[in-house]
Amino acid sequence: MRMRSLKGSIAAVAGVYLQRIGEAIISYRRDREPEKILRGSLFAVAVFVVLGLLLWLGARAMYRLDAVLERRIKSKLEGLEAKSLRLLNAALLWRTLRHLRSPALDGNRAGRDPVLFRFRAAAFPLDAGFRATAV
Repeated sequence: MRMRSLKGSIAAVAGVYLQRIGEAIISYRRDREPEKILRGSLFAVAVFVVLGLLLWLGARAMYRLDAVLERRIKSKLEGLEAKSLRLLNAALLWRTLRHLRSPALDGNRAGRDPVLFRFRAAAFPLDAGFRATAV
């Protein structure tokens, strides 16, 4: 008696597995129809083109933003340099500001860039003794 119920449950489980395997094969074949493959390929190409266009537009926008910032800030820095009696070097200050402005674009170089140390040495010559002991 127990053997019959065991054989019946094995047949039921086998039937469920057989049905699932059949559904998986049908789904596999349906996903590989030529029109679905073509549609997926066209979608991938469109996404690639849109991404390239966005990257190109972003690079152009950053270039224009950099040019505008350079024009605006450099004139103010030169005025600051003239007022500070050459205690600040405008070109060095601008390079430092550019590194600090875009650490994500520079690969986070601003944190370990020696330009910051050169800036401190040129902009604040009075703390040279302190820097020598701190470094």
